[in-house]
Amino acid sequence: VKFGLCFHQQNLRTVSRNRQFRVFRKGTGQKETENKDSDSMLHILKYLNFMLHSNSMKRIYILLSAFFLFSAAHAQITITVDDLATEGDVIYFSNATPLGEFDLTADGPDQVWDYSWLDQTGQDSSVWVDPFETNPAYFLLWFGSSVAEETGQTFSSDFFSLEDIYNFYDRNEGELSITGIAGTVTGIPLPASFDDADVLYELPLNYNDSYSSASGFAFSLPGIGSWSESRDRSCLVDGYGEVTTPYGTFDALRVNCELLVTDVVEYSGIEFPISYTTREYRWMAPGMKIPVLFISSQEILGFETVTNIQYIDSLDGAPVGIQLPTAVPEILVTPTLVQQGLCQLQLGDPVGADVIITDLQGKQVLENIHVAPGQSVSALPVGGLHAGWYWCMVKQGEHLVSRPFLIAE
Repeated sequence: VKFGLCFHQQNLRTVSRNRQFRVFRKGTGQKETENKDSDSMLHILKYLNFMLHSNSMKRIYILLSAFFLFSAAHAQITITVDDLATEGDVIYFSNATPLGEFDLTADGPDQVWDYSWLDQTGQDSSVWVDPFETNPAYFLLWFGSSVAEETGQTFSSDFFSLEDIYNFYDRNEGELSITGIAGTVTGIPLPASFDDADVLYELPLNYNDSYSSASGFAFSLPGIGSWSESRDRSCLVDGYGEVTTPYGTFDALRVNCELLVTDVVEYSGIEFPISYTTREYRWMAPGMKIPVLFISSQEILGFETVTNIQYIDSLDGAPVGIQLPTAVPEILVTPTLVQQGLCQLQLGDPVGADVIITDLQGKQVLENIHVAPGQSVSALPVGGLHAGWYWCMVKQGEHLVSRPFLIAE
């Protein structure tokens, strides 16, 4: 403030001299008046300078300083491309059990999301490399991508497994988008380019931003058939505040995305389509490369059910005092490709169970099925169901497990 007053005072002196010069050329009649005006202004500035050193002004200065500090502490968060992973980054994360009560409705400004109670079930890593460092068989994906992520994940179905998956991205100041996916099927490297990019983040990310994209890809599976997938993604940055995981507390934006997905597997000349809706929540913190917390869910029986949880962690895993959860019981529906209405449920722990069969929209299609304690195998009465995909929901004690199965025509 003092600097501003001094600067303004010097400017006025300069203006005063300029005005005197202009008046001098016109004549001496107005020179004295202009000098008086400038002298009055200098007296006012001297008074303001005095007030700046008074107690009242000091109190105002302190209040203004406190206000600006408070505003800075509660400023909204912005995520730019510099906050995202790039070539050479290795980030460790932990997986957590999706069991428990999750309130995912909390959104808006100044939120406090507490997930410090999450139970770790295992660890993995996200390794980011130059696309040109990946398998040469993926060269078609190199030129439309700026970075690739080695996930180490596997996509499994009844027909094939895609292993050692790589995601390829276009990373720039305007967005981070998936441009391709690659992996191996029975050891054969297979790449698939997206027809249009799947936009994960439209940058820079700010509270209340929204964006959408439509994308898809197709794999040709040697000796099997093909697999194609289409995605419609709609995203909203619906909150900001503090999020706490077992790893720590972070200032973060929450990105809430709804995905409408359709997968079609062609096997022996027969197409098996499956459509579903999933929701992805990503808590993005400045400088943390990937989401500090990721939660995905699906709507089952009319309720949002958490299906996957990941959070950034140290390599050592959960701190002392965090108890690992009890193992999820082994539950199988065999065969998952049901023909002639013959299907059975296998329980690794025969302590009894309650079973519900639903379609992909979560609508119950059969009466509740109760499996008595002591039974490890139970026939499922699905002979009257139409061809298509279904969910078998099995509840054993505190565990709720879902298993998909397909009824062939």
